[in-house]
Amino acid sequence: MSDKQEELDRVCKSRGLPRVQIGTECEMDGQKGVIVGSNASANLSIVFDGESIVSNCHPHYKMRIFNSSGGLCYESDDLYTKP
Repeated sequence: MSDKQEELDRVCKSRGLPRVQIGTECEMDGQKGVIVGSNASANLSIVFDGESIVSNCHPHYKMRIFNSSGGLCYESDDLYTKP
């Protein structure tokens, strides 16, 4: 297992997320992307479709994470609250 995956596993555990692999597809605030790791803020590092930069994304902000079959394995509670 790579160091990046071990760091991502720690972030998932501390944030109460299911264990996800680097390369897992996700969606934040309707924008699709891929999880490429985690960071020192205990957030997910995501590259969004059509982008080349890595974004720092809080997993409890309008986040959906999909499993390898394309099914939903996590979604944040704020997707269903009104502003």
